[in-house]
Amino acid sequence: MTPDNELLHLYADREDEAAFAELVRRHLNLVYGLALRTLNGNAALAEDVTQSVFTDLARKAAQLRRHETIVGWLHTSTRFAAAKAIRTEVTRQHHEQEASAMQDPSPSADFSFAQLRPLLDEAVGALHDRERNAVLLRFFEDKSYREVGGILGISENGAQMRVERALEKLRAQFSRRGVTTTAALLSSALGAHGAVIPAPASLATSVVNQSLAGAAGTTAANSLLPKLSWPIWAGAGVFFVAALYLIFQQSLANGTLPASPNPSTSSSTMKPSQIIRSGAIAAALLTTTSAATAQNSAQSVLQGTAPAPASAATADTATIAALVTANNRFAIDLFRQFNPKPNENAFFSPYSISTALAMTWAGAKGDTAAQMAKILHFSDMPNSSVLAGFAALQQVIAKAQTLDGAKLAIANSLWPEQNPEHPLLQNYLDAVQANFASSATPVDFIQHAPDAVKQINAWVEDKTNGKIKGLIQPTDVGPLTRLVLVNAIYFKGNWTNSFSPRANLDDFFQLANGGALPVVLMHNQQRTKYALITDGPIPCQILSLSYSANSRIGSVNPLHLSFVAILPHASQDLATLERALTAEQLASWLGKLTEREVSVYLPKFDLEERYPMVNTLQDLGVKNAFDSKLADFSGMNGTRELFISKVIHQTLISVDENGTVAAAATMGEGILLGSGPTAPPVEFRADHPFLFLIRDDLSGSILFLGQLASPTAVQPSAP
Repeated sequence: MTPDNELLHLYADREDEAAFAELVRRHLNLVYGLALRTLNGNAALAEDVTQSVFTDLARKAAQLRRHETIVGWLHTSTRFAAAKAIRTEVTRQHHEQEASAMQDPSPSADFSFAQLRPLLDEAVGALHDRERNAVLLRFFEDKSYREVGGILGISENGAQMRVERALEKLRAQFSRRGVTTTAALLSSALGAHGAVIPAPASLATSVVNQSLAGAAGTTAANSLLPKLSWPIWAGAGVFFVAALYLIFQQSLANGTLPASPNPSTSSSTMKPSQIIRSGAIAAALLTTTSAATAQNSAQSVLQGTAPAPASAATADTATIAALVTANNRFAIDLFRQFNPKPNENAFFSPYSISTALAMTWAGAKGDTAAQMAKILHFSDMPNSSVLAGFAALQQVIAKAQTLDGAKLAIANSLWPEQNPEHPLLQNYLDAVQANFASSATPVDFIQHAPDAVKQINAWVEDKTNGKIKGLIQPTDVGPLTRLVLVNAIYFKGNWTNSFSPRANLDDFFQLANGGALPVVLMHNQQRTKYALITDGPIPCQILSLSYSANSRIGSVNPLHLSFVAILPHASQDLATLERALTAEQLASWLGKLTEREVSVYLPKFDLEERYPMVNTLQDLGVKNAFDSKLADFSGMNGTRELFISKVIHQTLISVDENGTVAAAATMGEGILLGSGPTAPPVEFRADHPFLFLIRDDLSGSILFLGQLASPTAVQPSAP
């Protein structure tokens, strides 16, 4: 089968009308079916929308021919065109009902395709391009996995895996909307109820003829459709969460599973002196050492690259600064390794990842420790100061936990096997407790792994205020698991200068590939930190918006946390900027921020990402830690039988106006107070891909880092 891009090439360069007709035939059902669903079954309007989409395709054939398949572009364009076509009161009521159903917080016990239908296209549109294309081809165009693989240039198994990943992400989106299902049920529903809706037999010929005729001129179907307003997602403030876990597995000796120790011989106890309290976090530290093991542990000194002191040392300002520099270098390295495509979103917490890896490094030795220290940039500072630096840095960042109206929680935990062959060394437990305020809770992986998974997931859910659920899957652990290490971060706060929903604008977010998505842009005018960068690889604007413990304009209780957006000049420039970015350059740019009057336009958005980290860390240079024969974590349990089998990082962010009643001030009120003339405001309009980070201003630490390249298109509503 001739690829889409070749057909577009034939039409764009040679005016091969047969090639364009083949594209229409190939994708007609996809476009018509989507339009029909969006327009509540109005067939006449669906045909008009289908016509306008393919006419637009004919006009843009030259710029779209670089895409291996155009199904993603067609999906976005159809939703956009259908939204413009909605103009009747019946359709308005229909979408109001959909919005009400989407905001119903009560989960549904049963699953049906009828529940799925109103949410389907929004959820598919929110997927990354690769996964969205795979789902559209598999279910909306009824292609086999082999055909999907052929079109996307991957193997049949690769196509199936990509579809399965997409189904799992769709399942998660539906779950948040109150529709409970599984990936398997979702796959069955899409196949049985058909995402494929056959277009009328006569429509293909009509579309081809009118599209070819209209490609040379202006298309009335696009230009005359009314512009509609879009609903405001109701939320409360800004929140973001992250969680990361590492699973340590025991090497399989002689091809057999280790025998489960007799629980009656275990001396796992909890002593009153082992209760930890750190800030808002209180947890019990349980050890699994017997009296003899504890005595041996007391005589053991963790040697090698990673020292593990029994108590946290005092870190000076220089040590904290050096650690922040190391962590921020790791953040940029990690972002570059993730290498999100121009139309892909990304969001992760480098602070969460580096903290969890530092807890692991504290028990590593030899080459294993050296490799980890290198990628974490610990080799740039004295090894003896690393752990003390983390202890001091966490105290600096945690200051916001005590402020009213905001919540910042950073929690670490160890989950060791309760009856191991080789218990964790007391010296290691003391080190992670003293420097990371980490709790340790023994669980039974050998005989009751599912119960252990539930217990760990409940801890993560609690520490992230219910935002991250099911972090660990039952298949992630088993009888060979000896330790799970978890880090979780949760933050919720209000803008210092909130956005009023009444000032929101309906606009379009320009994608790097030339497409556009309808979004809601929040708007206000405020005095905040701003910089125009002209000496970098790409001209860009930088905006820093602060958070406060309450949402009153001009709050006197700021949080020393800020949202920083780096906006390149053009929608296609983000990749160039990111390739050239370094931690030092970023620090230099942030140093140029000055107070300015800024007219701010920022999209509301939600992102949720899940990253399997093993391959990423291996590509950065951590090899031994994942190799059962080479790993050396003898600083943890005195043996070389532990190695890391999995590292998973999950994040979620939601950005909206504020949601606080006290922030009902009109745009600019309370900001322009003062005497004398003011300079006209500069405009910061984030209506195309940008880089963003959540930063602790006191230390300079990057807590979260991401790019918004393809926000979820908002649902249409009537004017």
